[in-house]
Amino acid sequence: MIDSDHVLPIYLMNDLYTTWQGSVRLRIIRNGKTVIEQTQPCKVAELGATRISSSQRARLQGRYKG
Repeated sequence: MIDSDHVLPIYLMNDLYTTWQGSVRLRIIRNGKTVIEQTQPCKVAELGATRISSSQRARLQGRYKG
């Protein structure tokens, strides 16, 4: 098993003519169970886009070539 940090980029687009403000929730589910869950406040200008990121430590299983 390998433990490593992963940065997940999350792109948000607002197709409204007003600014959107709320929470973005990232949830990773494995075998029907939530293994990672994170909520982050965000604001996107009217007709705009933004990028947020989430840094997560994940345990990877399998064969890897170096």
